[in-house]
Amino acid sequence: MKSQVVETVTLLNNEQIADNLYLATFKAPLISTTAKPGQFVLVETSPDQYLKRPFSFFDIDKAAQTVKIYYEVKGLGTLYMSKHWKPGQQIKMQGPLGSGFIISPPYHNVLVIGGGIGIAPLKELIDQLDAQQINFQGIFGARNKNGLRILEHFIKKDYLLNTDDGSLGQPQNVVISLQQYLQKNKVDLIITCGPEIMMEKIKAIAEAEQITYQISYENHMACGTGACMGCTKNIDGVNKRVCTDGPVIQRVF
Repeated sequence: MKSQVVETVTLLNNEQIADNLYLATFKAPLISTTAKPGQFVLVETSPDQYLKRPFSFFDIDKAAQTVKIYYEVKGLGTLYMSKHWKPGQQIKMQGPLGSGFIISPPYHNVLVIGGGIGIAPLKELIDQLDAQQINFQGIFGARNKNGLRILEHFIKKDYLLNTDDGSLGQPQNVVISLQQYLQKNKVDLIITCGPEIMMEKIKAIAEAEQITYQISYENHMACGTGACMGCTKNIDGVNKRVCTDGPVIQRVF
């Protein structure tokens, strides 16, 4: 039985985190009730955009009945969001949609890897890992320190940070950080989201080491329910609909 709804939610806050990076908070009594880490919502971004846009859940607070999305200004829709969204505004949101992360035991040592805006779905994941007392480590990377400011909203932990320009953490990418980590640590599960080239390299490492992995994919979407086939993506030789077969795809070793 599908639990998705189309809900008119209330924007509570639209905070600028860094250049072109924003965190929006919504009062969403219905969607927040059933949302899970790794799932996403379709959001009505502006009056001029006919199609809703997909955003992963950054935070889900069932007690407060709120959800948050973390977004980057990249097109007309997100530009409108950054310029015109104000607290109190009513916005249509459809969800929760897609398959989320699988974080149940027996996983004991989880490695969470995020790059750039791909960090977005990993905060709620980490909250759930912490709540279930599952041991985890986070590796995060961005072009510069501005891309990692969102980590101030995460559970406090000694994360492994990397930036292309060396302005925060190590002057390297997350793939190198992963290779260094695996030399000294046992990992049962790798979960990642970020640029596709980054995720493909992480997938290759996980397969070579025979470590179970979960990848949160991204693609352009229209319906978000699998009907239009617009988000079909070839993954390991199989055409999958990112909105329903994903966005989280797992391979178990």
